[in-house]
Amino acid sequence: VQVLADPDANPLNGNEVLLEAGVASGTTVAQVGYGTIDVPLDGAVIPAGNYRLLVQMTAADHSRFFYAPQSIQVGTSTQPFTLDVSMSTNSMVVLGVNGLAGQTAVLEMAVDGLPWLPVATNTLTSARWEWAEPIAEEFTLALFRAVLAGP
Repeated sequence: VQVLADPDANPLNGNEVLLEAGVASGTTVAQVGYGTIDVPLDGAVIPAGNYRLLVQMTAADHSRFFYAPQSIQVGTSTQPFTLDVSMSTNSMVVLGVNGLAGQTAVLEMAVDGLPWLPVATNTLTSARWEWAEPIAEEFTLALFRAVLAGP
């Protein structure tokens, strides 16, 4: 048994996201098998969007597909970003913004005690985004942070 999220209600085009898989007990004439599978539904597992829940049951060479009657809406994860910083050989600072695919990060910079100013915005297509910035020699202190973009 597989539980999948399907953005278009077509189980044959391969764009489904596997949420959970398990083994269903068999059914006989004397006993009906049943079970429960817990399915995580958050932005860490599945990109934000609208989906139909799909259950695919497979035995030998045969599969059956069952869709839930209602669709679900999955929101973007609010997990905070982590940053790593390194210097390149050409006086550039390279910032790694680490998060979850689908999150939109606003990279902000504060220089010499001035307020935070946005310098770049990016929707992560993978778990990491790298951004490089030349650091002006006149700055004595430059701070960076990444925050989730507002709705």
